[in-house]
Amino acid sequence: MAVPHAVVAGAWIAFAVVLVLTLLFSFIYIRYYQSKYDSEISSTITAILALAVTLVTSALVPVDIFFVAYMKYDNGTFKDWATNVTRGEIEDSVLYGYYALYAIVMVFVFLLLPFVYFYYEEKEDDVPVSVKSRMCTAFKYTLVFLFFAVVLMLVGAFAPVKQLPNRNQTTEWEKIGFIFKDLATNNGEDALSFTMSSLSLIGLLMLIFYTGYGMACWPINLMKGKRSVKKERMDVVDRRKESQTKIKAIKDKYKGARRISARDRQKIEDLEESEHLMERRERHLQAEQKSWISKCLVICRPFEVVFGVIFLLIALLIFISLLLTNIDKAMHSLGPRMGYALPKASLPNPLDITLVLCQQVRQYCIPYNPY
Repeated sequence: MAVPHAVVAGAWIAFAVVLVLTLLFSFIYIRYYQSKYDSEISSTITAILALAVTLVTSALVPVDIFFVAYMKYDNGTFKDWATNVTRGEIEDSVLYGYYALYAIVMVFVFLLLPFVYFYYEEKEDDVPVSVKSRMCTAFKYTLVFLFFAVVLMLVGAFAPVKQLPNRNQTTEWEKIGFIFKDLATNNGEDALSFTMSSLSLIGLLMLIFYTGYGMACWPINLMKGKRSVKKERMDVVDRRKESQTKIKAIKDKYKGARRISARDRQKIEDLEESEHLMERRERHLQAEQKSWISKCLVICRPFEVVFGVIFLLIALLIFISLLLTNIDKAMHSLGPRMGYALPKASLPNPLDITLVLCQQVRQYCIPYNPY
């Protein structure tokens, strides 16, 4: 029995709506954080599509869950149309969707994003560079990322062998042939899974350190505040004038027929590059100073201090709770073979206590009325 059209339409139409919303969010997000003066259309479009594909990959999970849940009744039995063949077709369609999105993510990570990044870095404001030269240089650096992608896929393809070779196959060629046969049976699934797992591990480590640093520094920065845009802009102007003075002083030494030494030439190049960055920063601060957001932030300054104290207390609460829980697991858990499962908590958990108190306060303030 075929899959009902209402089921397919309900799942994939919702997925299409999420796709459109994801593209809209990615466009707004990238356009908000990108530089208004130093940006290119190629890098902007690539960043928007890369972010959208990554988010859509996560959005495919609810579609998978919807299909599985819709195939069953409330008592857990499968519906009449959910035969083995139908379930297999649904699983294959969702699986191919995962493969396609993961492959696109790998193309962006190892090819498109590095290429547009190095293509932009080859741009020179003073000396015009041809598009062909920029593309060749960018592709040359992108080959390094492609090399790492090939290494990860080869390791993922040949390392996780599901079956060991037969001991009777003593020759090396027979063992190599067995490995290629094992690779052909999974259709490259192991290579793709290993590569995506490696990328996920890198992202998870960055998320751990970035989240921990943010939870500690964000409340402190809210309480401490930051320098006003006007003062920061004046500081950049002063440092830029100082850099221009140093460049002029070095060039004045060689006003005659003397040739500029290699050391002073390097100093001039470094100062000019620094002066270019400060000029860019000055433009950004000047635009920020005229915006209405900076004016509203001055009014919201007292609220920043209050929220900074609240978020700092929440961060300390989470830190102490995690510390006590890990100590409790290290002392009283079932050990690493059981995943450090804790049969009974021996140390208090401040976060649990706080959530219970909040629940009691809510019940006291808003009494439950079933009628």
